[in-house]
Amino acid sequence: MDFVSSPGPSDDPLLQRPAIDFNSQMVLAIICQDPNRFIDVEIVDVERTPDALRVLCCVSKPGPVVPKVISYGTYCAVVVVRFDGEVVFAEK
Repeated sequence: MDFVSSPGPSDDPLLQRPAIDFNSQMVLAIICQDPNRFIDVEIVDVERTPDALRVLCCVSKPGPVVPKVISYGTYCAVVVVRFDGEVVFAEK
């Protein structure tokens, strides 16, 4: 059986603990709890509509011939200008 090596060190900017002013900013995050390391999630667009903040998300999954590699899941987070209305997440 072939084993896939562990991923390299993370370059996730959140690990640097950036300063976020929650009076004027907010964090949007999407989470994928599927343990397959080859699944990727992405926030591709954020747009303000008259009624809500619309967050367009994309989940890419490997084809059926790609072996499953166990992981802890993945996430994508972005910092945006604070919005106090409804936030709607939609999949692309």
